[in-house]
Amino acid sequence: MSRTILLLLAATVMAGPGWAQRPSLPNFDRRTPIVLAVENVGPAVVNIRTQDAVRRTGGFDIFQRFDRRKIEQDPRTGLQFSDRSLGSGVIVHEAGYIITNEHVIAGADRIKVRLRTGELKLAKVLNSNRDNDIAVLKLADKGPYPTAILGNSDQLLIGEVTMALGNPFGLSNSVTDGILSASGRSVRFRGREVFSDFLQTSATINPGNSGGPLLDVNGRVIGINVAIDKRGPGIGYAIPINRVKEVITTLTDPEMTRQAWLGLETARKRDALVISRIMDPGPAEAAGLRVGDRILSVASRPVETPFEFNVVMMDATPGASVPFRVSRNGRTVDRAVRFTTLPLESLFAHNARADILGMNLANLTNAAAARLHIPSHLIGPVVLNVKTESAAEKIELQRGDVIIEVGRVATPTVNRLREVLGYYRRRGSARIKVYRENEGELQGTIVF
Repeated sequence: MSRTILLLLAATVMAGPGWAQRPSLPNFDRRTPIVLAVENVGPAVVNIRTQDAVRRTGGFDIFQRFDRRKIEQDPRTGLQFSDRSLGSGVIVHEAGYIITNEHVIAGADRIKVRLRTGELKLAKVLNSNRDNDIAVLKLADKGPYPTAILGNSDQLLIGEVTMALGNPFGLSNSVTDGILSASGRSVRFRGREVFSDFLQTSATINPGNSGGPLLDVNGRVIGINVAIDKRGPGIGYAIPINRVKEVITTLTDPEMTRQAWLGLETARKRDALVISRIMDPGPAEAAGLRVGDRILSVASRPVETPFEFNVVMMDATPGASVPFRVSRNGRTVDRAVRFTTLPLESLFAHNARADILGMNLANLTNAAAARLHIPSHLIGPVVLNVKTESAAEKIELQRGDVIIEVGRVATPTVNRLREVLGYYRRRGSARIKVYRENEGELQGTIVF
C-alpha cells in the first residue's frame, strides 16, 4: 500500500464520528488580575545579597576553611567579601530608593542588588530603623528604575487576594499567592509583644522573602514581608505599608540623614503637601516661607508626598540655595531656601542642661537620638561643648559624644550622670563609656 493511501486512511479515521464529536476546549483569558499585577510590579522587585569583608587570621581565610562560603574580591580595592545572607526588596522611587527589612542588611559591609533584568548593582544603606525593621537603600547608579505603587493598608479586606514576591531560598523572581488572613495581628517574641499591627497572609513566605512586597490584586504594595510562624504552614506576616510610609518618610528626612537643615516640617493634607511648621529662626523662615503654603515644586521637580519631598532634598547640601515654588492664598510664590547644617542645640531646647567636669550637657531624647544616628539602646546625656583644659578635654571627649556609662552604671540622664559621678568622685577616678558617631562605643578613664 502506498504512502499516499496510508495518509488518506489516517485522515479518514481522524475525521470519523468519534473525533468529530469531541468537544472543543475553552479558551479563557489567562491574563488574570494576578498575572497583570505580577507583570506590573515584578520589575521593581529586587534580590538583595549582603556580604561581609573577610577578616584574615594567621594568614588563612577562616571562611574558606570552615564555612566554604563564596569569596569575592573587589578588583578596585583588593578587599575580599564573603556572602552572608539573601533577601528581597522593592524599588519605590525611580531614582533607585529601595525598601527592605533592617534585619536583611544589618551589619553588612557591602550590599549587592540584582534587578529583574539580571543586572547587578551596588547599593548603600541610606538609613534604617531597627524597632520597625525597615531600611531604605539607595542604588549607586542613577535611574530611572521601575517602581512599585504603594497602596493603603487601612482599607484592606479580610479574605482578599494577596501575593508575595521575592527571593525565597535564593530562588529569584518567585511569586506565591493566598488571602489576607487577618490585620492588626499581635506578634510576641520571648514573652513580650514586639509588633501589634502585622498583616497575616496565607501566601507562602520563606527565608529570603524578607523585605519583598506583599501585593493586593491590583498590584499595589500593601505590606513588606517580614516573618513566618514556624508552628504551621500558611501563616506569614507583613509590615502594613502605611506604617512603612511613615518610617521611610522619617528615614529620608534631610535632618535625619544629616544632609541639611531646612527649618520646616511638612504634612499631607487633602492630597496636597503643605508646610505645617516653620522654625524661627531658620532657613525657611529667612526665605519667607509660611505655615500653610502648599509646596508645588522643589528644585523645579514636582512633589506631592513627604517622601518625594525628602528624595528631592537628598541632593541638597549645606550652603546650597534651592528654589521652592508654593501656592499661597491662590497665587504662586517663588522663594529660594539656603540650607544650613543642623544646629545640635536645636534638638535639646526643652531638655535639662548642666555643666559637669567642663562639659555642657543635655538630655538625649529618642527623637534626637534618631537624628544623630544613635542606637535607641544607647541613650544618655549628649556633650554640647567641652571647655579648654577641663577634665573632659583631657580624655578627648568631643561635641556630640553620648555618655552612656560611668563605672558600671548606666547614665541615661543628666541628673543620673551627676549622681554617679558624685559617687565615683570619692575614688578619684572612674571608667567612662561614650558613644561617638562613626566610631561606636569608646572607653576612657576620667580623673577628678
